[in-house]
Amino acid sequence: MQPKQNIWNVVLFTLLSFLVLIGWTRLQKWLLPPPPARPVALKLDWRSWTDLLSSASGSAVTGGVPGAGNISQLATDAAVAPWTAVERTKLALVRKAEPKPAPPKLEALPAGKHEEITLGGEGFNLQAVITSRGAGVRSVVLTHFKATDKMGRPENERLHLIPEDEPPSFVLDPANDEQRPHSLRDLDWTVVNRETDPDKDKQEVTLSADVPGQDVRIIKTYTLTRADYHLGLSVEIEHKKTTAKPVKFSYQMTGAHALPIEGVWYTYTYRNALIGMVDATGNLWRNFQDARSIGSPTPGPQKEEKTDKAYIQYAGVAIQYFASMIVVDNQQDKKDFIKDALPFVMGESDAAKPQLDDISVRISTVPVELQPGEKVVHKYLLYNGPVKVQLLGDAGKEGKPIPPNLLDRYLNQLHLNTLTDYHSPGGLGWFASRIYWTNILIFFTNLMHRFLEGLHTYIPFANYGICIILLTLLVRGLMHPVSRKQARTSIKMQALVPELKKLQEKYKNDRQTLAMAQMELYRKHGVNPMASCWVVLLQMPIFMGLYYALQESIHFRLAPFLWIKNLAAPDMLFYWGEHIPYVSEPAWFPLLGSLGPLFGPYFNLLPVFAVTLMIIQQKFLMPPATDETQEMQQKMMKWMSIFMGVLFYKVAAGLCIYFIVSSLWGLAERQLLPKAKPSTAPPAPAGPGGGSSKPATARPRPGSPKRGQTNGTLQKVQDMWTELLKQAKKK
Repeated sequence: MQPKQNIWNVVLFTLLSFLVLIGWTRLQKWLLPPPPARPVALKLDWRSWTDLLSSASGSAVTGGVPGAGNISQLATDAAVAPWTAVERTKLALVRKAEPKPAPPKLEALPAGKHEEITLGGEGFNLQAVITSRGAGVRSVVLTHFKATDKMGRPENERLHLIPEDEPPSFVLDPANDEQRPHSLRDLDWTVVNRETDPDKDKQEVTLSADVPGQDVRIIKTYTLTRADYHLGLSVEIEHKKTTAKPVKFSYQMTGAHALPIEGVWYTYTYRNALIGMVDATGNLWRNFQDARSIGSPTPGPQKEEKTDKAYIQYAGVAIQYFASMIVVDNQQDKKDFIKDALPFVMGESDAAKPQLDDISVRISTVPVELQPGEKVVHKYLLYNGPVKVQLLGDAGKEGKPIPPNLLDRYLNQLHLNTLTDYHSPGGLGWFASRIYWTNILIFFTNLMHRFLEGLHTYIPFANYGICIILLTLLVRGLMHPVSRKQARTSIKMQALVPELKKLQEKYKNDRQTLAMAQMELYRKHGVNPMASCWVVLLQMPIFMGLYYALQESIHFRLAPFLWIKNLAAPDMLFYWGEHIPYVSEPAWFPLLGSLGPLFGPYFNLLPVFAVTLMIIQQKFLMPPATDETQEMQQKMMKWMSIFMGVLFYKVAAGLCIYFIVSSLWGLAERQLLPKAKPSTAPPAPAGPGGGSSKPATARPRPGSPKRGQTNGTLQKVQDMWTELLKQAKKK
């Protein structure tokens, strides 16, 4: 009865573990609340399977490096997906039934009345189209980056980070002050001045408009230089002096919207709102909100407001590789003129696919009181570029890096490094930052960026796929002493299996004594069962750093290798369509929630190969089971590997290459070590005179290796194949 009892214990443990995973996303709000100084009223969200391993920042990706333990959200989504779909549908019907104010609309202007002025283009890093309709930005093009289609495959055109959509971005919206609401986005502004000579390094355009019903004139000036990844924006508020009374005035400005989501079927990073605030010590606090939380009634969009000790530094929207931010210019005396910042959904939220909602951010300024003839100027930088700003300093073989002083301004003075290098939202992310796990992951992520870019720059004809292989070999080579010790420990434990079985038979009714006897046996032969964990722990920061580097690198984006057209996306060997229920059909979005289709419209070869190698490596490295419990645990490990393979199916091809090369290294390393031998020889039979006689030694066959001589490569392969066949027969 004992083996059956062990099996039921394992089953019960599995069920309890699953229930804990389901409830963890709720319990963590009470177990690890956010710090009281800067509460983050955000719904914890999962970004990828690696959330199980880390709690820190990296990619807007991301909202930075995702937080630890959030893989429980994956199990929760799968378990409650049908209920979630029904509830979201109900909420959508309720929201539609509730009366709410209509969003401001752009009135149709007479044809040809509004003007469009283009800044930048060829020779510039940006090309922006400014429209007189609301004095907004009609579109922004990143001239050195290619666009992708919705599947994440490259297109032969430049990336429109802000597409030509209505309404324009960075327009001034109505704001309520003590006098009356005013509207500026509906006006056709007057173009006062333009400098768009393509031969000049700096271009600018100035537009002005009078505020209806108030004695105020607004002057907006856009500037762009060749090296910049930002539009300079100056907002000048002037009292026109038509009356002698002072005027109190404030305005709202809406940020960019409709940023393109790349690879909808495989990405876990959609549109995210980021708001950064600088405190009195110069440190930046970041508020991260994703589209799902913004579009849902709970928690809904969370407003950030300035305080006496902190002001708003930036606010905007980020996708996986790029961001568009309203940034307060540091080159001005007063920088705390933004009163609050609030993300919102453009139009109606999609109850079935809320993660695909189009979002933007609206900032409001502190009211200013203007005397007749007085004016106030607010300066902004409208940053439009890679979300990993640090990579602008290393453009590799494809382009020129931006000047070091401009890069330093972006990273350190404007704090744009925190778009990625920041801990995850919620209590776990805050806890990870307090134990410096966030700092470790940020360090290794940036280190992986430098290593990979260095290999790509200085090794001739090395594309990024080759660079990943070389980096993997370098890492495994440096860790060879540790991994070799792990393999030797595994071999020793295999040799101790007969002794362990004897102890289990001897102490089968006394588990405590059996455990002590096993530990004594391990100590006697110098075996540490936990030694193998060190290899995993030592590789974890490197693996996580490479994962986040792939998730945020503008260099890996659209980098080809073999049949792969984008190393930062799945390898997409061939297209099998979008009409396979539950597997690739987009109609299953409501059921699976944020998971989307389980596999997607493409067959990916690399994840299948990587998981197969992981299972084979696990078989070779794991000591043989000595009882029913261990056998059941090993079977569960195999099923968990298959489950992780399902999660891995949409992982980036570059990361799969890392897994495959690392697994092949581990298998080769294991085959070069000697085979396991029994720890003690059987007692020799007694001789005629009461002594012992040596057992007869069989003569070696002709051509067989001598004692102490290692087998050849062909013999090792044959032994490995024989072992696999034996294990298969046992099943």
